[in-house]
Amino acid sequence: MLAAHCPVCDVTQLYSYSHLHSLHNTPRGIQLVMDCYCGERFTVLTGRGVGNPLHSAASTV
Repeated sequence: MLAAHCPVCDVTQLYSYSHLHSLHNTPRGIQLVMDCYCGERFTVLTGRGVGNPLHSAASTV
């Protein structure tokens, strides 16, 4: 389980790993593409150089 913030439904909640669509290592950090319970797909940027991983780069795809 991991916590993430969906910018579409504006809710921070726990997601099981089955909601993880893809994971990419980028120069800016780890990019997670998540499928929300509301049906939308969004991205979250996390890792060492990122401030608050729940809100820093979440945006719809």
